[in-house]
Amino acid sequence: MKTSFTQLIQLSFTIAFLVCASNVYAQKPIQLKLGVSDTTLLDIENIGNATYFKVRKGPYSQLWKTDGSQTGTVLVKDSFVGDINNLVALNGVLYFLGKNTNGNPCIYKSNGTRLGTSVVKSFTTDSAKLFGLSIINNVGYFSYSYANPTYNGIWKTDGTDAGTVEIKSGVICRKGFNNQGFLPAGSSIIFWAHKPVGTYGALWRTDGTNAGTFILKDSITFYAIDFMGGYVNTTSCAIVTFTAGLGGASNLYRTDGSLAGTYFLRGGSINNLTLFNNNAYYTSGSIYKSLGKTDGATYGAVLGLTNIGNSLGVANNQFYLGGKDNNDWEPYISDGTPGNTLLLKNIRLGSEAGGSDPRYYTAVGNTMYFVANDYMYNNQIYKSNGTSAGTVLAYALADSIPGFSTKGLTSGAGFLLFVDKGNTLYTLGTSGTSGSKFLYNDNHFFQVFPNPSTGMLFLTYPTSEQTEILVLNSLGQEVFKQNNAQELNLSFLPKGIYTLSITSESNTYSQRIILQ
Repeated sequence: MKTSFTQLIQLSFTIAFLVCASNVYAQKPIQLKLGVSDTTLLDIENIGNATYFKVRKGPYSQLWKTDGSQTGTVLVKDSFVGDINNLVALNGVLYFLGKNTNGNPCIYKSNGTRLGTSVVKSFTTDSAKLFGLSIINNVGYFSYSYANPTYNGIWKTDGTDAGTVEIKSGVICRKGFNNQGFLPAGSSIIFWAHKPVGTYGALWRTDGTNAGTFILKDSITFYAIDFMGGYVNTTSCAIVTFTAGLGGASNLYRTDGSLAGTYFLRGGSINNLTLFNNNAYYTSGSIYKSLGKTDGATYGAVLGLTNIGNSLGVANNQFYLGGKDNNDWEPYISDGTPGNTLLLKNIRLGSEAGGSDPRYYTAVGNTMYFVANDYMYNNQIYKSNGTSAGTVLAYALADSIPGFSTKGLTSGAGFLLFVDKGNTLYTLGTSGTSGSKFLYNDNHFFQVFPNPSTGMLFLTYPTSEQTEILVLNSLGQEVFKQNNAQELNLSFLPKGIYTLSITSESNTYSQRIILQ
């Protein structure tokens, strides 16, 4: 059989392409739920393969769950009075705080069904508030307070009405970390409390008994300190930050649950507290951020790592930074030392100051996901396995959600979740299952070669469907359009970086091309 010159070129580039494994496999996000708030994923709980979340509907709330698919995103129970919050798991059952049909505060439990969602215990004072529900060693801890007559108390529950009892009156916890009021510190349980009368906060500990609930350190925070901004737990102690308002100054403390082991480490603008190799790492600075480190005994800046961007993260025992220096905010991998801090991927090509600004590092299994700003479509979601070749565009958001923007990513039960600026909940499956759809996989891949090119491009892609081929310039403007082609002559275009997009009846693929 006679083989054309074009076919030989295609075959040779196909072999080279497969050897280099340079193509990107992209998925489209799945729309799960309309009309959620951008705070929906701040209070979720994963149990088994389900992720539970709440939706506020005017004066009522709903409890939902999802397995990462559209069909598996279902309403568990409707019409809770007011808000529900503090979703936690105790012995494989979901517990949360809310109000009963009479408007009285109560603790709920749910097995994921409407009939299996019921009240554990109600409190008779309708003006009372329950908050800070936290599960530690299979016991739930929470605060209970009301104003008339004045009452404040620390309570615990084993998940039953009879087992929901007061620990100590006269004290309530303040805002904890991720809606948890109580946190482990070594073998102890700590909580941050304020005096009913007074302007200072104190750090307390409890063992679940009245006698074992007492102040560890008094007057650790001034009244302007209004929430716990960060928390990690090493094998020897907990490291916490107390923050004055959004973006305000922070105080860094350590505690092992003892008076002698509870003390101030440092102040300043401290963010992104992250546990890596049994040390707490953090960013310090408001604009140009340096990397700090503490083991709970000593602390200090990691010299040589400045301007490291806006996010830290850990996945598969690898430490991710949002940059390194010289305003080069690109994803880096590190062991916490300057010499072993290496660029993963230069996402924002060219000389644009600031780089791609990777942020919202979120681990799902062994894969790290993050949002980065490329020069073409702005915000996109990327994923990384900790290697340069494995740091790739994860999802073709530009084709699915124009003007994509989100306030963060969240790890669901084996899948990624986010809420876009239109208040719609999306899932991004990490394995191609759970309802997520691969645009291209090993059997349906798309190739562009040569790239860079002087103008002539050859394309390999499935041809069973009608396709539209577009070429966009750096401003996102269409400069070329053709249907069902496997050879393109773009020599008439100026030299530069473009985006080539192929859309079929069921798939979309985009790739940067360079004309030189």
